[in-house]
Amino acid sequence: MESRRLSLLIIRPQMLTFHAPYRRIQRRLLTLLNPTSSKFIFKVRSNANRHYNVSPYCGSIDAYATSEIQVELGFFDFQSNQLYRHRFVIQWAKSPKEDLPLGKEILSLFKNIPQSELDSVRIPIHLNEFGTPVSQSEWDLLGLVMDERLELRALCPNCEDPDRPKRAKRRKICRKICKILLIMGTIVGANINIHIIRRNTNAEESKV
Repeated sequence: MESRRLSLLIIRPQMLTFHAPYRRIQRRLLTLLNPTSSKFIFKVRSNANRHYNVSPYCGSIDAYATSEIQVELGFFDFQSNQLYRHRFVIQWAKSPKEDLPLGKEILSLFKNIPQSELDSVRIPIHLNEFGTPVSQSEWDLLGLVMDERLELRALCPNCEDPDRPKRAKRRKICRKICKILLIMGTIVGANINIHIIRRNTNAEESKV
């Protein structure tokens, strides 16, 4: 049963969407963020295990850290007239110890954790019968990128682009900055949410 308490882990996205055609392998990422000072263990369950591969299906998250889960949908006989209710459930709890085992041994730790100390969130899966939508702005951006590549293409096959290392370094720095900003923004949002909930709880207690 999904917990209705304040979730200590932040999971994004809250829904996974896959697009036709399904005669190919599709991959999606789930990001787990731990904005607390405690270490957590987690495990992933699904009601459609034969269609999906999950890596890792269990693990741990250190304090103020993130963990990524890769979800892979294999070749799937999709029927547009059929209703699919695929979903994942991510369950977690505070780590009972600092030195944790690896792999399946983490699953054994959940057997000794009381149900009241477990928390979970449900991630529904949407199977779109249409292909991936592409907006006009994305097509325009693709055209600009292709034009830029054509303009910067070397005149001979043996020539090297002297600016390629610089561009690669800039892209790497930008990705790191974006990831840091995303983590900081999520942590700030979680702290604000916790503060509001605590304030409302105190207000209700004072009325009583």
